Amino acid sequence: MQSMYRWTATGLFVALVGCTDDAQRVTVESNDLGIATVEIRHERHDEYRDLSISGFDALGAERATLTLRVGRIWYESEWAPAGFTLGTDLTLVVGDQQHHHVVPDLQPHKDLEPGEESLAAFLRIDVVAGEIDHEAGIQFSRRTVNEIALSAVACTAATFQTNLGSPTSCCQDGVQQYFKIPSGTNAGKLGTRQLGATACRMSDGNPFCEGANSANGFPLCTYGPCRGDAWGATGTTGAKVFTPNSAPTRCGFDDNGATSGGSYWPEPYVSQAVKPGVTATCGYINCCVSCGYSRPSTAATCPHCTGVGQFCTSNCNCCSGYCSMVGGGAGVCIM
Repeated sequence: MQSMYRWTATGLFVALVGCTDDAQRVTVESNDLGIATVEIRHERHDEYRDLSISGFDALGAERATLTLRVGRIWYESEWAPAGFTLGTDLTLVVGDQQHHHVVPDLQPHKDLEPGEESLAAFLRIDVVAGEIDHEAGIQFSRRTVNEIALSAVACTAATFQTNLGSPTSCCQDGVQQYFKIPSGTNAGKLGTRQLGATACRMSDGNPFCEGANSANGFPLCTYGPCRGDAWGATGTTGAKVFTPNSAPTRCGFDDNGATSGGSYWPEPYVSQAVKPGVTATCGYINCCVSCGYSRPSTAATCPHCTGVGQFCTSNCNCCSGYCSMVGGGAGVCIM
């Protein structure tokens, strides 16, 4: 089915009324999870649509579940107020392993696979990957030596905001970070996030986005003022980030710590060496459009910029960054 949610040229969001599809059972290729068939269901609502996929083994036992909401979702980030916005909300569960990723935009983009092999294996099933791509334009990059070289290093201090505190334990694999959340209602739980190549960008790199208290009507940035996205908290305050015995050059995590039943990789935490913390050094708190694209800002409220067709006196007056001067010191903002 075609996407039912569209941004118009003027930035308005259009919701088209749809329907509920019957569940579809599909036989899948051989995979590491022993899943023989998947059941796919699409549900359409006024403000969002849902994709549900369940995986079953040859005996009919459910082995994996995935839900993907596209449209109006609830979004919480480290650097912007919680609230409803337009985006995608993906939840995947395979046994004790769980993955939850919320993106505050509807742009087609590519994400890294979860670190847990069982979760990644489900996403690699052809029909599962195809349904997610068709529904939301989301694809996944494999975590393999040939495609994405990973090796645990100390977390980059400049990717953590000073106003939010410093994680007491943190590990970084490539652009992926695992850490004890330092503050807020989820303090002490496991935080898992991806770093963008540039701060203040949407999921596909689009630079026209802002953060808290935007006066300009731009969508929320996926990657914040210190380059991190928000993957949300999981587990309990006993969460551990550690050096795994089975893969000592990688980041290990267990969102329940020594208590069983948590989501972990590559092994449950018992008493392995815990990763040290990192002192936050990023002083930015917001993303604001200035002189044509979004930039990290120390302002709690983004200043107003002038829209296309409005009068301007310089390029930096315009949200687009382009002021067409017509003489006499006045101009008009253009794309």
